[in-house]
Amino acid sequence: MMDQEPSPENFGGPLPSFKWLCEELFVKLDRIHAENNKLTVTEQKRKVVEVFIQHWRGTVGPQFFPALRLIMPNKDRERLYNIKDYYLGKRVLELLKIPKSSSTTERVINWKRGTGERMSKICVEVLRERRPDVKGGGISIEELNRILDRLSSLDCKKQEQMTILRHCLDNMCFVEVRYFLDILLKKNIVRNMENTVLYMWHPDAVNYLKVVSDLRHLCDKLYDPGKRLSQAELSINLGFPFSPQLAKKPNISYANLVQSFQSNFVIEEKLDGERIQMHYINYGEEIRYWSRRGTDYTYLYGDSLTSGCISPHLRFLENVQSAVLDGEMVTYDPERNAILPFGALKSSAVQELQRIHGNITECDRLTARPLFIVFDILHLNGSSLVYKTLEHRKEFLNAVLRPTETFVEIINSVRATDESMIVKALETTISKGLEGIMVKQLQSKYYMDKRSDFWVKIKPEYLEQFGENVDLVVIGREKSKKDIYYCGLKVDDSPLFWCFCRVANGFDQDDYRKIEELTGGKWKSTETCMPPIDLIEFGKKIPPEWIDPRESFVIEVKARSVDRSLSRNYKVETTLYNAYSRRIRDDKDWKTATTLDEYKEIKLSSRDVGDDLHKLNVQRKRLQRKRKLENRDEEVWNLTLSSRQSSLFDGLTFMVISDGFYEGCKYFTTDIESVIRKNGGTITKNQALVEDVSLLRIIGNKKTLQAIYLREEGYDVFKVNWIFDSIRERQLCKVLPKHCLLVSSKLKEVAAQRVDSLGIGFTAMVTPGSLRRVLQEELQIDGPVLRGIELVQLFGGLKPYVYANDAYEQKMMELQLQRFGARVTSDLETCNIVIVSSDEACESQVKQMRGQLSSLAKYRDSKVETVRIVTMPWISKSIEEGVQADPRDFQAITNRDI
Repeated sequence: MMDQEPSPENFGGPLPSFKWLCEELFVKLDRIHAENNKLTVTEQKRKVVEVFIQHWRGTVGPQFFPALRLIMPNKDRERLYNIKDYYLGKRVLELLKIPKSSSTTERVINWKRGTGERMSKICVEVLRERRPDVKGGGISIEELNRILDRLSSLDCKKQEQMTILRHCLDNMCFVEVRYFLDILLKKNIVRNMENTVLYMWHPDAVNYLKVVSDLRHLCDKLYDPGKRLSQAELSINLGFPFSPQLAKKPNISYANLVQSFQSNFVIEEKLDGERIQMHYINYGEEIRYWSRRGTDYTYLYGDSLTSGCISPHLRFLENVQSAVLDGEMVTYDPERNAILPFGALKSSAVQELQRIHGNITECDRLTARPLFIVFDILHLNGSSLVYKTLEHRKEFLNAVLRPTETFVEIINSVRATDESMIVKALETTISKGLEGIMVKQLQSKYYMDKRSDFWVKIKPEYLEQFGENVDLVVIGREKSKKDIYYCGLKVDDSPLFWCFCRVANGFDQDDYRKIEELTGGKWKSTETCMPPIDLIEFGKKIPPEWIDPRESFVIEVKARSVDRSLSRNYKVETTLYNAYSRRIRDDKDWKTATTLDEYKEIKLSSRDVGDDLHKLNVQRKRLQRKRKLENRDEEVWNLTLSSRQSSLFDGLTFMVISDGFYEGCKYFTTDIESVIRKNGGTITKNQALVEDVSLLRIIGNKKTLQAIYLREEGYDVFKVNWIFDSIRERQLCKVLPKHCLLVSSKLKEVAAQRVDSLGIGFTAMVTPGSLRRVLQEELQIDGPVLRGIELVQLFGGLKPYVYANDAYEQKMMELQLQRFGARVTSDLETCNIVIVSSDEACESQVKQMRGQLSSLAKYRDSKVETVRIVTMPWISKSIEEGVQADPRDFQAITNRDI
């Protein structure tokens, strides 16, 4: 392990107050962020950071750690407060003695349903209503760090926590309280300026943090900006987690890939597990395990050779003092001799620990446990190996580590020289139902924190979906009973994102809580502040809220197919049909998510697959007819693009006073006026110029001062939906409650008499879409009634081959699939998915089918297409969710060959 760096000392005297830190850095950055959302603010923020750091160096000294851990609390690994937004809000309510039945309590407890503001800001608003602001500044940075150390202590119980919180709330001004609460919640306070803060402190700080992930150590070592680090110091540091090398997807043919690798590469199995780095220190007296993102899992796998479920099985040569291994932790079932899906990993590790400690009662029926499969060694006996070739690193690994079968293994690497060996490896992958293969250039070095061209991952593309799952950045949100997230694709290497699709399915309560932790306080209203056009472009469909992609999160999205019928709604010319969130990708950010170019590659592949399948699927015709109807409806809200004329509004004069939304699409004032003119209406900017007020229609979707003034003057103000509803019905609609923004009480009463209990006009034209919106928005129903139409075609487009040992069970599976739109086939060659009753009961048949599917696989340039085998629970899970569940979670398991 590295020698501990001597800690630099500041000039002496007390550290500045926490209020000074807030006002000189946090407030100034937030003020710029609020006043100007364009990318040009970066330089303004950079200047604020530069001045702050110069001030610190000149007046405080070279030790930055006391301030840095407050500036970047989300990177401070030493302190864990174990408190979430909800519980912090409850503590503040309790301190202020606010009744549980009050509206304030409801506002705090249900903060997620509001405007998306951070809990800290809401708590400050509550505090502001109950006491005047105080001068503050009495708590120094040093004292606050002592307070935070105490709050993170395991023996700090609730009563002591409440006493500390009361002291802080009583002695801090509102500005201090806000950022203090953000620190407790470990929020990203300086938003996307973290790297700027680090770079301004020391030019090597950004890269050094990637290899040590420790703020204290960083500050102890990098206190002099004139003293630069060597290449070795920016390499692997024993005992500190680093960001590992990642693989790319191929964008060239296998032949070109072989040529670029100079016919000198190895092929390995791509594993379905969690990337883990293991640090072996002082002959195994200390062992540490970290994930790709630096999460410490040592408590699961063992901190020495005598503890945990993996460390006791490590077998190094006796002369190995230290080592760093890179590998994958997978879930292994010893009874079936099979590797299970990734989702079972953590629970299997916990269960194995319980078994080790004698808790047989709870674990005697649970057989799965972790298996560590190592594929690289990056450090050995004090020397970094990242600059050695992969070939040499493999030699070191095989020389110093002795595998322990089914506990710690070295991955099987096959040396290869031509594309036929890649194809053969893929055939084996398909026949065994494996995740895919890795192709690695043997002369390559190890590139930390980089997706290298020298490591390529190739996975079979399965015909039941439109290609690979995509990792999308969330850029917008529509809050409702089930939140809808708008996702985008990054354009080229710029921070520009194009809106691509909406996703509402696949999220559970834990996901919603996690999303709030990641994005609280970062959402902005599109009504008051549209995103810069060089950051986000939505298309016709605009969400009520948007978020800077650089401050957002990534979700892995699965979809049935590419949908080209709703292209006008999104900036990308196509969208995803039946999109479903598989998981939140903690290991991805806006820089590593799927790009527009990558999506185009997937789309092209999916179109080729689809062309073959559509010839076999007559139900696609029904879907096409349905989409023609959708397109006809779509014409109504895309009239601004049409040259169609009508005389519907002849004789009427309109005054449009604000933008508006219709069917989830935003229309600017100019768009609305264009629609009016094309349908015979005239436009005015002054209501006083209209002689016959009965022929005037004032349109606005916001209760602005102008709208309120016009109502006070006796004018009625209608929403924009009256215009579009009239066009849709080809006649002037009678005014309904949904059309009224600010109208007279008499008109309001008349309008109310024109609708039924569902809010639908007695004479209104009802479309499936409008009825669905009424049920969703007004009755908030989310049950079988709403899902019925979609469920009819849940498996539409699928041509499954079904197998069960029991003929009756097989028939029931087939009937269930057919009921929801599938077209079952008895021919394995023409199917696009295989469903078996149980992978254990049908094990021999699954192996036989995989062999057949391997011979039927289609190889196209850098892709291979085949059919996935899943088990019967996939059917019931899909029906339960209302969308096709991710088949990877239900893939049939076969024994591994050891």
